[in-house]
Amino acid sequence: MDLDSLISHFVQNPLLLFFLAAYIGGEELIVPLAVLVGQGLWNVESLFIACLVATILADTTWFLLGRHGVQRRKFFQKYQYRFEKASVYFRKIAKSEFGILLTTKFIYGTRIFSIIFLSIEGLALPKFIFLNSIVTFIWLSCIVMVGWMIGKGSSLFLNIYKHPIYIGLGLIGLIVLFRVTRHYFAKRILPELEK
Repeated sequence: MDLDSLISHFVQNPLLLFFLAAYIGGEELIVPLAVLVGQGLWNVESLFIACLVATILADTTWFLLGRHGVQRRKFFQKYQYRFEKASVYFRKIAKSEFGILLTTKFIYGTRIFSIIFLSIEGLALPKFIFLNSIVTFIWLSCIVMVGWMIGKGSSLFLNIYKHPIYIGLGLIGLIVLFRVTRHYFAKRILPELEK
C-alpha cells in the first residue's frame, strides 16, 4: 500500500485515524487532527468520541502493565529512581487519586508515570476506569477545543469580536481560572513543597 492510498483511506475512514492517533500518539497527534477538524475536514464529534475511547483504552493498558508486569521487569528497575521521585511529587500535588490523574493529565510527560503509580499503589481497576474516564473527558475537551480554535483561525476571533458578550465571558472565565489556580497553589502545593 503506497502513501497516497493510505492517506485517502484515512481521509475516508477518519474514525480509525482518530483512534490510532489517540491510542499511539496522545495529544501530539490529537491537536493536529483537531486543527484539521476546525478547518472543516471532519466533524468534531467523531474526533472526540474516537479519541476518548482510545485514550481510556491506552491508559487502561498502562494501568494493567503497571499492575502485572512493569514492576517485575528490568524496565522498571532501570527507572526506579525516577519513579520514586515522581511518586513523591504525585503525593505533593494531590491528595486523591482523582486529583493525581487530573493534574498529571495536563502536565506533559507525567501521565504514564501517574497511571503506573496508582496501579502499583493498589487502586482497583473499576475505580481507575471510572476516575480516568471523567479526567479524560475534561482533558480531551480542552485539547480538542484548543486544536479546533487554531483550525478556525482568524474567522473564529472575528466572529467573537462581533459579540462582546463572549469576550466579557471569556475574560471573566480567565480571571476566575487564574484566581482559583493561584489559591490552589498557595494553599495546597506551596506548603507541601516547603516541608
